[in-house]
Amino acid sequence: MLVCMVFSVITAIAQVPDSTSGKRPSNFASIKANYGTSDTAKALVHLFRRKNRTGKIFAYASGTLLVGGGISFAVLSNSFANRGIGTLNPSAARNLLGRAWLVYGGTAAYGIVKARRWSRKRLVRVLQEYESDGQLPELYRKKLWSRDFK
Repeated sequence: MLVCMVFSVITAIAQVPDSTSGKRPSNFASIKANYGTSDTAKALVHLFRRKNRTGKIFAYASGTLLVGGGISFAVLSNSFANRGIGTLNPSAARNLLGRAWLVYGGTAAYGIVKARRWSRKRLVRVLQEYESDGQLPELYRKKLWSRDFK
């Protein structure tokens, strides 16, 4: 439950209003309709959508596994103790949970950072910069694949 609330807050932060227009971009399709006049702009929208979606998948899947694993671990350890099957060694349990938190927590953090880095707000900023200069920053030019232009 706590992880779901954290992800809701992070998603809300990622949708902070754009400072130049006063309104936040509602979705990638509306951005594409507003700025998608050239193939490069459409490819940028596709790139940002792809990277943002991957980050959200990492964050939500890792968070779900983390919470679900912790709950199931607690339930199983209590049911074993109640049935007299045996108990788990507390230090082994802490080591196991610590490793799970490290792996899934790190993966969730990677997903959150990736989703934040490739947000709609940043896309609008990059598209406005591209519209004014006519040049695409090298970081984004290197990330574009040929399938982004389709």
